[in-house]
Amino acid sequence: MMRTVFTLLLTILLWPVSSVQAQLQMPEPPLNISVDFARLPDSKDNAETTTGAVLAAVTIIPEKGWYTYSNQPGSLGQPTVLTASLAGSPEPLEVRYPPGVRKPDPFSPEEMVNLYLGEVTFFVSLPPDVALPADLRLHLSLLLCSEKSCMPVSLERTASLRQAEALPAAEKQPWWPEYGASSPGPQPDQVEPRHAAGPETTTGPETTKYAPEEEWSLNPRYYQSELEVGSIWKAIMLALLAGFLLNFMPCVLPVVSLKISSLVSGCVRGAQCSERARRQAFTEHNLLFAAGILAYFLVLSLVLSLFGLAWGELFQSPKLIMILSAAVFALALSLFDVYTLPIINLRSGMIDSGNPRASAFSTGVLATLLATPCSGPFLGGVLAWALVQPSMVVAIVFISIGVGMALPYLLMSAWPGLVRFFPKPGAWTVKLERIVGFFLLATCIYLINILPQDYLLSALVLLWITGVSFWIWGAWTDLNQSTRKRWTIRSAALSLVVAAAAWAVQPPEISVHWRDFSAEDFRGRLGQERLLVDFTADWCVSCKFLEQTTLTDKNLADWGKRYGLTYIRVDLTEQNPQGMSLLRELGSQSIPVVAVFPQGSDANRPLVLRDLFTSANMEEALDQLF
Repeated sequence: MMRTVFTLLLTILLWPVSSVQAQLQMPEPPLNISVDFARLPDSKDNAETTTGAVLAAVTIIPEKGWYTYSNQPGSLGQPTVLTASLAGSPEPLEVRYPPGVRKPDPFSPEEMVNLYLGEVTFFVSLPPDVALPADLRLHLSLLLCSEKSCMPVSLERTASLRQAEALPAAEKQPWWPEYGASSPGPQPDQVEPRHAAGPETTTGPETTKYAPEEEWSLNPRYYQSELEVGSIWKAIMLALLAGFLLNFMPCVLPVVSLKISSLVSGCVRGAQCSERARRQAFTEHNLLFAAGILAYFLVLSLVLSLFGLAWGELFQSPKLIMILSAAVFALALSLFDVYTLPIINLRSGMIDSGNPRASAFSTGVLATLLATPCSGPFLGGVLAWALVQPSMVVAIVFISIGVGMALPYLLMSAWPGLVRFFPKPGAWTVKLERIVGFFLLATCIYLINILPQDYLLSALVLLWITGVSFWIWGAWTDLNQSTRKRWTIRSAALSLVVAAAAWAVQPPEISVHWRDFSAEDFRGRLGQERLLVDFTADWCVSCKFLEQTTLTDKNLADWGKRYGLTYIRVDLTEQNPQGMSLLRELGSQSIPVVAVFPQGSDANRPLVLRDLFTSANMEEALDQLF
């Protein structure tokens, strides 16, 4: 066993170094580009060395389900910009863009934008009398989006024109009608950057909001320039030190319970075996715990380099955070005797049950995963240099960070005699289990705290169902039952957790934009827009029920499109004299109240709905008013 563990560690450490020349290719965007040349109708035959009136048609073909924003997208989205020039000439050529399709933005339906849906062609006019052959250099910048995510794309292509006389006629090409509808776009330096409208939340690659790349001209200076990295050897040395210091960072304290439990677990077994066996168990546990740390850092390096993510950016995914919080909560329950989990068992008195080797390795992976959001001393310069290097260099640096973090456990495995400094088990270990459990519950609070607000209710429901399910696991099963019955109950309990997780990680509906009420803003809009004003408060249970049943995001989005409504929310959670004044003017003293104000001369005759009402009631009122 010991030889196998050492072989595993040696493989993890040396594989990236031996493969440093290997290059992992970044995934290509789901987009194809083609360039065709044609002669415009008004051109005359010219010598073979000139182009005359030649047009380059640059066609982009996104894969099914993907779209992009037009060159003039509107208030949202990154403009699609094509820059073109001839090789050897700094002068940009004129580019003509089709107008795009005007429709509500898929991620912000209240905003109208211009989109390119499917295949689209741009046109570049080559100047006359250009010596042939000529190379046309193209740079395309756009925001490519699907239903779930957006990605900024920047591509370069070169197209060669060898002779002009044999070019086909432009008016016979399938894109000719698009050319007639196209118009010149602004120069690249005249394009104003806009915010992308993409989804608010990433899952790893599923749900992340992207903003357009901006060009900066900065020359930063660093206060501690000696800590900046310029070579792989300096990166390795600083990575080792940074990884070691990660064990002592305050941000790692929420997972210190896992480390304490791992050390004690290696000692508890010694109460039932000889001193030699006790040392062997201590060595084995620390080696496997260190192997878990190194394996995690190796996988992390591959994920970050492949997807271009930053350190800790995985925790921008609400899905990962919710699943991780449920896993940590389940581990905490096992330490309060709610149930016994056979794989990752942190209970010191149960080390001989289940699979202690899998438990040690898994605990090392979990502890390192929870520590990923932290960035300790020396780590900033190392990561800034490493994450722009080839994938194998990234792997070497990250393995070095892992070796540094695993160093205390590797040292303890090298000197198993240190086990005598750890106290032997007794009644105090039960109290330690409870303390570790409270540490894990604190970690759950930390994880939920970094979730977007829209996911908080889903996360709490997931934790509640997790608690019920693992209580069923522990209370409704025992060893006196048949194996089939016991695992049928456990499988049902796990199915509840899986179903709850599948429901919880679903992205929330697109939120409708509510404007906060102010008397000045309200007076400016009154009579000019159709207004729906909702009076609500956090302490109003009926208001919250109404928001969950009638004033849902889906209903509000539908009504906004159908009736052209502007939504204003009057929050009466705290003292709001202006809001209360408007409420009284509507003849009400209590909430919930919804008032709908029409445009024009009837704006001072709003339609008021009090207390609880249904979606059908709301639609009937809107139809009556409009």
